[in-house]
Amino acid sequence: MKFAIDKKDLQNCIQHLVSVAPSKNVSPILTNYLIQASVDTGKVRITTSDLEITVVAEVDAAVNESGSIAVSSKHFNEIIHAMPEALINFSRHEDLLRIQSNKINFNLLIADHTLFPLVPEIDLTNAIKIDAKLFNRMISKTQFAVSSDVNRKVLTGVCWKIMPDSHLMAATDGRKVAEIKINNSALFPADSPIFSDDLGNDGVIEKIIPVKTLAFMQKIYDTQHKEVSFLIEANKVIFSYGSYLVFSQIIEHKYPEYQKAFVVDLQNRFEVKKDALQSA
Repeated sequence: MKFAIDKKDLQNCIQHLVSVAPSKNVSPILTNYLIQASVDTGKVRITTSDLEITVVAEVDAAVNESGSIAVSSKHFNEIIHAMPEALINFSRHEDLLRIQSNKINFNLLIADHTLFPLVPEIDLTNAIKIDAKLFNRMISKTQFAVSSDVNRKVLTGVCWKIMPDSHLMAATDGRKVAEIKINNSALFPADSPIFSDDLGNDGVIEKIIPVKTLAFMQKIYDTQHKEVSFLIEANKVIFSYGSYLVFSQIIEHKYPEYQKAFVVDLQNRFEVKKDALQSA
């Protein structure tokens, strides 16, 4: 395997992967990146996973020889950070990955990449698209209310509902509740497969998405890419955004009826200036 990438492009690709790769795990292979280089596509794919969320990032590269390896994500990040702002050359030499730029050289031990969990090939032809800015806003309006108590697994995710006429996200930790609801309108065309095939008997898709997944989607949000594509399956959701493909497990629980504590029709209302309230 042999390829070259500009440091800036590579850092932009991997900077968000740090939050996904576990520092320790029951499966040591998950502390590694799976790196795949393809002459045919002229791209390098870097995959990281903690089993709950798997992220595949792609970056353009000058690929002279295809191949796949697994290397420590921690050490790889540290080496790339230490490299000068220039083209970085990568080449495999038996059980080592040689990393070179200008007069700086590193050798990184290679792990058995065949132990890395398989990432399925995904057909995004029928993926649903939503405005990226709006999706980011929905996450920001709900994720702060998620519980951090691992003993209450159902509350560590965001409830995501897709209905024939509206689209909703909600979260609660048992003390506070956050909810945002929008009309589907042009975001979800009536002939979309999600409405004809996937809606439940009550006309609703309801899934609980781990907050780590949605927090990652926020991290990679930028104004350059206008749409997020997604597919919802029985036990997972798949997002495609920019150069990232995100596979996320779904929390298999019934979300609590938070609406009972979420009183909307209040008899007394008042308004205050946001800045004054924040400084109080």
